[in-house]
Amino acid sequence: FVLRSALVFDADLKAYGPPLNMQVARSRHGAALVQGGRVLFVGGTATDGSAVGAMEYFDAVQRRTSSVDQAALPRVGMGVAAIQGGRFIAVAGGSDGTRLREEVLFFSFNGSTFAPAAPMGALGEARRALAVAPFADSNKLLLLGGYGSLSDDSGPLDSSEVVMTGDSFNVADGPQISPRGDLCAAQLRDGRVLAVGGQGVDGAGFDPLVDAVLQ
Repeated sequence: FVLRSALVFDADLKAYGPPLNMQVARSRHGAALVQGGRVLFVGGTATDGSAVGAMEYFDAVQRRTSSVDQAALPRVGMGVAAIQGGRFIAVAGGSDGTRLREEVLFFSFNGSTFAPAAPMGALGEARRALAVAPFADSNKLLLLGGYGSLSDDSGPLDSSEVVMTGDSFNVADGPQISPRGDLCAAQLRDGRVLAVGGQGVDGAGFDPLVDAVLQ
């Protein structure tokens, strides 16, 4: 069953605090932290299997979650990452439950809630179950792998894309990778991106490796 509870881990006490209730039960969702310590939750799968459209955020100071009052954004398998030092959160690709989405959307905290922020644009290739990570000066996003259809039967993608989010929005082809979906990625301290695991051709898994090196 899909959980609605949230846990906050205290690194000093090495323990979890009392469980919190989220606004919506969800799984396979995305989350990212902005400046000020607020965490935005996007998309996921609901109890009935549909794509969750409601967004919400966690406020660490008030220790509670709040709904984001705006149009629904149903997404599953999207990439979510903070960019530009936490000024914005990018939501890229994924599926709305019926078709793939190629949009790259940006959100920021306006003092009272999260709201859409420019720039907005589109990927060169719609994809879901991708990995996303900022790199270099944090104005750039690397989007890796995923699937180019709603079905895994088509096989994972071997492509990546670089999204520029500075003064203007731009998308360019990134390095080719070994085909993989359902992977994750993280920025290393030296600016490189580490792509980890995932599903390969015929369901073969991948061991952790540095699959794309960009600086």
